[in-house]
Amino acid sequence: MENEEWSLGTATATAIRRGEGLTVTLRGVVTAQAYEALHIRLGQSRWRRCVLVIGDDALLVATAQSLADAAGRGTPANQAKPTHPVIICVRPWRLEWAYLHCAMLTAAGLCRAVCLATEVASTGA
Repeated sequence: MENEEWSLGTATATAIRRGEGLTVTLRGVVTAQAYEALHIRLGQSRWRRCVLVIGDDALLVATAQSLADAAGRGTPANQAKPTHPVIICVRPWRLEWAYLHCAMLTAAGLCRAVCLATEVASTGA
């Protein structure tokens, strides 16, 4: 298991690698620019399965659409396929946002899904 801290400008992320899986916890002030930087970093990592945990202390200061656009800009073309799924994991209070965000990302051709933060421990990411 490897841990890395990623500085994303106004936000930070902790990346934990377990085998071929990657769990990234996002926190801080999440602007579209920080979200794009996150997806660029995800693109530089070799992983088969990724869980992106939007932490309770992550303050999303961009619209769901601008974050989806930023994710699209930051995701390399070779990772915009079902072979590179990203599971966005949130607490119940952020679930509505996560479903909307994932629907936008999926419509843009990125493979995304939603799970509740209480489920992440059982996924073994």
